[in-house]
Amino acid sequence: MLLIFGGLPGTGKSTLARLLAASLTLDTSVLTAEEAVERILQHIQSGTPVSA
Repeated sequence: MLLIFGGLPGTGKSTLARLLAASLTLDTSVLTAEEAVERILQHIQSGTPVSA
């Protein structure tokens, strides 16, 4: 997804990267891409602040 929005400003690349990093550091389990996206969507829907 980061590749799709490559150089376009205002497409949420930094936010997406922070959400992905937060999702991947929640536990040490290996996530599939689908699981990582699901966790990102849960963060967005819950309004949970993301710290990076």
